[in-house]
Parts: sequence; C-alpha cells; structure tokens
Amino acid sequence: METTGTILLIDQDSELAQIMGSFLSTLGFRVLHTTRVREALKKLSNQKFAFIFVDPELQPDTPETLFAELMDPASLNHKTPLIVSSLNAEAALPMSVVKRIDSILMKPFTIAQLSSELASKRERRAS
Repeated sequence: METTGTILLIDQDSELAQIMGSFLSTLGFRVLHTTRVREALKKLSNQKFAFIFVDPELQPDTPETLFAELMDPASLNHKTPLIVSSLNAEAALPMSVVKRIDSILMKPFTIAQLSSELASKRERRAS
C-alpha cells in the first residue's frame, strides 16, 4: 500500500494512539505518537506531516510552545491541518490558537468520525 503521508498524534492516551494508529495505517498513513510536547517539537522541526492531532490538555506539559511552533510561518507544519482532540469541551485556548485549529474531535469519538474528519480535510486540501 502506498503511504499517503505521516500523521503526528500528540496525546497522553497511548491506548487511543495505538487504536488510531492501527486504523490510520489501513488508510495508508504512517503514524508517529508522542505524549510529550518536547518530543513533539523535535518531530515538528524535522518533518512535514499530513495531519497533526493534539490533546490541548497534556499533563504535566502545556502545549503553548507547540501551538506557537505551529503558528510560526517559518515552521514546516505551518499549514498542516491541526485537529484538536479532547475530553474537555471547556478546554481554554488562546484566540490565536483557536484560529489555527482546523477541527475539533471530542473524545470519545468513533472511527467513522475520525475517518470523516480526515476525508473532509483531504478533500479541502486537494481543491
């Protein structure tokens, strides 16, 4: 199967990342996962991703530096679709970050919802 790109998952839930990774690999994606902002920043500086999923409530890290990197026009991933995935519908994010988010996928979500999000982002990027 031809690879359709690499997805970066930044989330504390390793089990969820494993399930998502298994599903996404069947769609032809390569999946990298990290639970730490520092590790995510290293990955972002070295590689362009097809999609980035991030939980804004990473503990004990805070994702402010991660979002700043993604909003920097010099970043490799400045225009990479950013999907925020959280359990907390009330998670507070600065307005500058909110403008950068392509979509929000509330946990728990189904594989069908995940697939729909990716399909809509791919269609938008293709047009």
